[in-house]
Amino acid sequence: IMGMALGIIPLFLGQQLSGFLSLENQNKLTTVAGVTYILVNLVLNYLFVAVFKMGTFGLALATALGLWTFALVQLQYYIRGKSLLRLQFRKIKWNEIAEIFKIGVPGALSFGYQALRGLIVNMLTLSFVGSVGVSAFTASNSFLCLFWAIPSGMLAVSRMLISIGVGEEDRESLQNLMRIMFFRYLPLMSAIAALLIAAAVPMTHLYYQDPGDPVFQMTVWGFRILPLSMPLSIICMHFVCYAQVSGKKLLMHTLPLVDGVLGAAIPTALLIPLMGMNSVYWASVINGIVTTVIDL
Repeated sequence: IMGMALGIIPLFLGQQLSGFLSLENQNKLTTVAGVTYILVNLVLNYLFVAVFKMGTFGLALATALGLWTFALVQLQYYIRGKSLLRLQFRKIKWNEIAEIFKIGVPGALSFGYQALRGLIVNMLTLSFVGSVGVSAFTASNSFLCLFWAIPSGMLAVSRMLISIGVGEEDRESLQNLMRIMFFRYLPLMSAIAALLIAAAVPMTHLYYQDPGDPVFQMTVWGFRILPLSMPLSIICMHFVCYAQVSGKKLLMHTLPLVDGVLGAAIPTALLIPLMGMNSVYWASVINGIVTTVIDL
């Protein structure tokens, strides 16, 4: 928690900057920032965990420092004064803050839902599998956080374009954006997920060395199953964004609740007595399927 807390500010900055850079036709810079984030995380994960033996704090710290890199790579474009868009405090429309807060509440609540889901899933894992299950899930989930930057980057671009499309009442642009999501983003993310699944064993060796250890196989299955939820998450994130921008209150409150806690916690509770640790991983995939059905 201490390590991840260091990454809150750059996470917020990085997400905002990605959207504005898309308006400046600087998508390549966002891509460079995303790739840099992944590389920095990979290197720091190895150094902090394998070399300096910093454990879970090292995992969290590597992610936080990666987020700082992600934000700073994008921020340098604005620091150099090349941007067309500039922040001017005297022109802020303070009367819009209440509406902005209202639109953002579901998104903020989703993080609370995810924290609640984590508590429930950890409790179930400890009860039915034991501490080795929590260790396996932490290792696989933390490492895969590196690659969640990719769908998040896709959404950062789409979010700005969805806002413009809704504001201009441009249905054709919204339809084109959804086509891009289904026929460009999804295939790309599916290919990345396939590569992650293929590299499950080498990635597990970053954390555990003995294939005969139960935690080793649990972690391998985490790397094999969890990536399956990544393409599905793209659909959910885009529809949540569309619901927020267009004011579809039922959808924008339902999706974060289902995606954040219900869609994963309930399947885990039902399946863990039968499937053990793999139920935790498959619950994420089931969650993605449920939210996709709600979206469509």
